[in-house]
Amino acid sequence: MSTKGPLTSRTILIASSVPLELTTELERYGARVLTWPKLDVRAPDNFAAIDEGIGNLFGYDWLIFQSVNAVNFFLRRFQTLGHEISELDALRVCAVGQETVRTL
Repeated sequence: MSTKGPLTSRTILIASSVPLELTTELERYGARVLTWPKLDVRAPDNFAAIDEGIGNLFGYDWLIFQSVNAVNFFLRRFQTLGHEISELDALRVCAVGQETVRTL
């Protein structure tokens, strides 16, 4: 249900916990609304993918954390692989939510 409005040609990413009314209102103003699902952050059975991501970290534009658990898990693994937290100073890092920002 998209109409012409001030948000036409805009895509807005929202958390799955956002009330349906807000989503409906954004679409009424022309926005394309995508839902960011709740993430289940836990240790993987195999660390190969995250280790590869950390190894190529400086090829990414942004490092985005959505939860305190994600920050804690990532930083533990980052340090386990022999990296210093100060290496992240060269990256654009984003944290979603006040608790996540504080933890980061």
